Amino acid sequence: MDIVEYNPYKPFVPMNADKIIIGNFPIGKFTNPQRHHEKKENEIEFYYGGVTNKLWRLIGECFNLKLDSVRSIKSFLTEHHIAIADILLSCRRKNGSALDSALYDKTYNHELEKIIRKKNFSELIFTSKHVYQEFRKHIGKFPEIPHTILYSPSPNAVRGLVKNQEFLSMKRKDPDFSVNDYRLLKYKQVFS
Repeated sequence: MDIVEYNPYKPFVPMNADKIIIGNFPIGKFTNPQRHHEKKENEIEFYYGGVTNKLWRLIGECFNLKLDSVRSIKSFLTEHHIAIADILLSCRRKNGSALDSALYDKTYNHELEKIIRKKNFSELIFTSKHVYQEFRKHIGKFPEIPHTILYSPSPNAVRGLVKNQEFLSMKRKDPDFSVNDYRLLKYKQVFS
């Protein structure tokens, strides 16, 4: 049977935060003690710290920064008034998969609702459509707060972008334009 995995990260909420990035759950090598040996030296012990996840690289490119350590990321978030938290406190994972669809027996982070109400954020930034849907279903809707849904920073997410009409239109104009270029463009619209 799949073991219960726990989220090792508490919400990071700087005093001056007026936006919050909302994610799902870390990958297995960060949450399953039996897989800690899989961590690579250049991975970051923080939200989206896996070497193949591009969140911090994409956001860093928006600001011409290298966000490659817990310290640099927390400093960036504090300076830019951004909090970060996940919707899940714990779950089980089918066959060790990193896919959101492989997570089950989920325990939701209902403290997140209290944090959002207390801080009165000006924007909720979801790391994927899946996170947004799970948040609305299990945590709250918050129609009064503007929200943005990012293209997921996971390596699997770009597969769906090849069908995106806006991307295809840009690709026709510039054959060298890639799905990563498109995702970066969208992140710049949110973070710049």
